[in-house]
Amino acid sequence: MFSDRTRYSSDRNILKRYLKRALIALSILAICGIIALGLSSLLWYLVEDSASSPQSAAPSTTIAPVKWQFKQFVKNATLLKTLPSAASCGKRIVGYYTEWEAPEVTENQLRKLTHVIFLFAAIYEDGSAQFWDEHGESRFLTLKEMAKKLNTGLKVMIGIGGYMVSPRFGPIVSDSKLRKKLISDIASIIDEHDLDGVEIFWIFPGQTHKKYYLKLIRELREKLSQMEQIKNRAEAYILSIVAPKFKVQLKNGYDLKRLLEYADFIDVLTYDYFNKQYSSDRGVAGPTAPLYGGNGKNIEETMKYLVCETREPTRINMAISFYGTFWHNLNGSLDDDSVDIWTPTESDLHAVRWRELEGDGWNKSSSLWHDKSKSSYIWIEETKTFLGFENERSLEEKIKYARDKNLGGFVIWAIDQDDDENTLLNVLSPASLCNENDRRTVNYVCEN
Repeated sequence: MFSDRTRYSSDRNILKRYLKRALIALSILAICGIIALGLSSLLWYLVEDSASSPQSAAPSTTIAPVKWQFKQFVKNATLLKTLPSAASCGKRIVGYYTEWEAPEVTENQLRKLTHVIFLFAAIYEDGSAQFWDEHGESRFLTLKEMAKKLNTGLKVMIGIGGYMVSPRFGPIVSDSKLRKKLISDIASIIDEHDLDGVEIFWIFPGQTHKKYYLKLIRELREKLSQMEQIKNRAEAYILSIVAPKFKVQLKNGYDLKRLLEYADFIDVLTYDYFNKQYSSDRGVAGPTAPLYGGNGKNIEETMKYLVCETREPTRINMAISFYGTFWHNLNGSLDDDSVDIWTPTESDLHAVRWRELEGDGWNKSSSLWHDKSKSSYIWIEETKTFLGFENERSLEEKIKYARDKNLGGFVIWAIDQDDDENTLLNVLSPASLCNENDRRTVNYVCEN
């Protein structure tokens, strides 16, 4: 028989073993709970992102194997960590990279983007689409290979059209055969180069072509959906469009709600508000991209109209120009105390890239600040010269605005106009654009 001491010692050892096992079990459950919470949160984000895209409503006849789906899920979870923080809530830092600028794209630049769009593949009267020349194609191929090699989850897209060839869009989209040819060529470019999507860069459709523009976007989406099924592609192709900044152009040429049934997002060209080429006021100078202003020519007016018309704030991106605009010999002195900073002028507008400002004699340290429009500028009284441009301060104001208004993000014209240190891109890339709002929360007071 065991003595009382022996029995007590034995019972105590048994109790210790049970407690140890219970602690181990609880620890395992806690770890599993943390992992499950993380995976479910990521899965919810991915599912929500898919559900919000215009093509998610289309039925699919092809289901990827479960094992492959799991691998893709793990891959997406890993890639989210390497993209800018905006990607964590489905928002965007989009960069244009051009075929005509001299600087070559760098890995460092690409790591700071969620999407990169090469500008441009041109369109021709017969409905065909192809690169302008060997130089342009070479720059594109360099970009594509570098982006794919990085394996960061960066989306690589091609821009179709551009300023020079936009007048060709009208006759093409109005003719069913030419429209079909254009769609076929776009699909071939995407397929040949294994791209993630396309942006239609038409500057800009008018009232005559409004319904045909919608047909182009709808039929292009249908073609891309067919390609997805044939290729058993897990991710839908991205389709985006550009839009102008002025309400009259938006009203005349864009069936906005219908377009967003097929397009994933809109890149709004919110710069050059005082460029004579795009403005009805032919003799006015002012900031390149004022956030606010009393004359209706400002980002607030543009974005409010688009968001209130579509009720899709997170699918609308604000454009940022990496260049400034300036005028010499302005009429009268600058009145920087007014709501609008502009001054009448008959002189021509000029542009200067951010990377060339100091080399062209501009002293960035002498820049002034116009608080009412949230714009940076340089004013030279002797020559009546006004330069409006983006700098770190003005970009921070635009970041705050985009976050507060629940916008989709930014599109940059263009990453190859930044300096070698990526001064401006370094401000935008880590921007905190995520907030507590739902994707469709509208933070404007809409009249409609």
